[in-house]
Amino acid sequence: MNPKEPVNQGLNTTPQPCILLGGDQFLEELEKKSTCASIRFLVQVMTFEGDSAGKKLIDLMVASPARNKLLVVDCYSDVVINDTLVHLPAGLVNKKIRSEHKETQRLLQYAQDCGIKVSRTNPIGSWYHRYPLRNHKKSILIDDFLFLGGINFSDHNFAWHDMMILLNSPHFADIAARDIISNSEGMITSGIHQTNDETLVLLNRHCEAEYTELFSWIKQAHTSITVFSPYISEPFLSVLKSVSDAIAIKIVVPEKNNKSIFSDYLKRESHNGWFQYCEVPGLMSHLKALVI
Repeated sequence: MNPKEPVNQGLNTTPQPCILLGGDQFLEELEKKSTCASIRFLVQVMTFEGDSAGKKLIDLMVASPARNKLLVVDCYSDVVINDTLVHLPAGLVNKKIRSEHKETQRLLQYAQDCGIKVSRTNPIGSWYHRYPLRNHKKSILIDDFLFLGGINFSDHNFAWHDMMILLNSPHFADIAARDIISNSEGMITSGIHQTNDETLVLLNRHCEAEYTELFSWIKQAHTSITVFSPYISEPFLSVLKSVSDAIAIKIVVPEKNNKSIFSDYLKRESHNGWFQYCEVPGLMSHLKALVI
């Protein structure tokens, strides 16, 4: 698989960047691009489940005329289905969870049988000892079109409020291709990549330089910072707090949080008065965004 192989330049008609709000907009654009692909259809996600969202992705990949097809899935989906640990009592007694877990494995095998290269990354390890060390990337590359954002391929992720950003950038596409392929081969990647107009920062758990660059943007804020995230903790909170004397800081979280421990902590921390805490009613929001 050659990530630098030239692609069909006739497809380069989408303005960049394009924000796709919600699973429906994302899936509609993904289907359009996949049917016109010629060279590569590369996908990396944390969560992949054998429900309608997962099946739709495999159907698109199988039907796509792209010659090189790669699906990289974190091993998280080996042990968690629909936010439920499958090997603990709540998962063991739930027939729907057990059935979907089996269907997930069957669907990945079907993808391989159809010629899609499937790579599983970050094994959980015995007794779940590597459970926290996940790869959260959601990167999809179709020729020179790059989708980045927060939407995983599961029905509950598609139902949440979230977004993907669509870039039409041969430069970033080649970088993303190398990143996805490297991750599929077990490498942990990071880096800062720039064009005249955009900066792409690839993060992992061991990349001090990249986090320093990201935090420098926060420290250069002039008036305000607004954070949208259901899950925010250290080291981001300490960096935000370090500028809170001069900058108005607002942290927006969903009222219905699938990991309420984060919201509970932020509520307690907000009593210290250095940021404004806001909850958004309605559906769970999985959106992670920083407005500086």
